[in-house]
Amino acid sequence: MSKVLDIQPNQFKSEVIDFAGKVVVDFYGPKCGPCQTMVPLLDELADEYANEVKFVKVDATQSYKLAAEHGVTTVPTFMLFDNGEKQKRESGTKTKIAFYKWIDS
Repeated sequence: MSKVLDIQPNQFKSEVIDFAGKVVVDFYGPKCGPCQTMVPLLDELADEYANEVKFVKVDATQSYKLAAEHGVTTVPTFMLFDNGEKQKRESGTKTKIAFYKWIDS
């Protein structure tokens, strides 16, 4: 079972915006090959950062209004929020090392 919480648009505020701490949001598409290749890596990272960072994913095809509100035009797009504030965003696949640097910097 995935450690990455799959959320609906109505959960975004409570799970991301109102969360006290860091949240990595993965805007993905269920038929997107690159998105699917990121699933095992995100599960590993969710394990490794279990007490420091929350990981959530949002299906951008079902949650297109939420995706558009956040400027998502391609998937996968990752965003890092800290105490509800968007800090960073990046699109495309990433390596584990790149994620470490992205989250920790």
